[in-house]
Amino acid sequence: NISKAEICIKFKWNDTHDAFNKDSKVDKPIVSQTDKGFNTLGQISSYAAAQLGAQYRTHIFSVLIIHNHAHIIRWDREGAIITTAFNYNNKSHLANFFYHF
Repeated sequence: NISKAEICIKFKWNDTHDAFNKDSKVDKPIVSQTDKGFNTLGQISSYAAAQLGAQYRTHIFSVLIIHNHAHIIRWDREGAIITTAFNYNNKSHLANFFYHF
């Protein structure tokens, strides 16, 4: 039941499913241009839209885990803010996020 969800976490095992480019630059889009990346983006976007639509919140967070890397995403009704991909085995960003969440 999405109306009671606190956070959505999406796992994908293959790097080709990453919805975001790992090394985005000014002249390169942040969104992956692959079919599998677009499918993942559609999935996480629909989860965020459903959660925002079912709950009275100004924003929500979600986590996208791709193999050894993760993105933390902050969604609101205008869009999303995405962290760069980080290796959650070597960096404590994901543990810190859940500790403070």
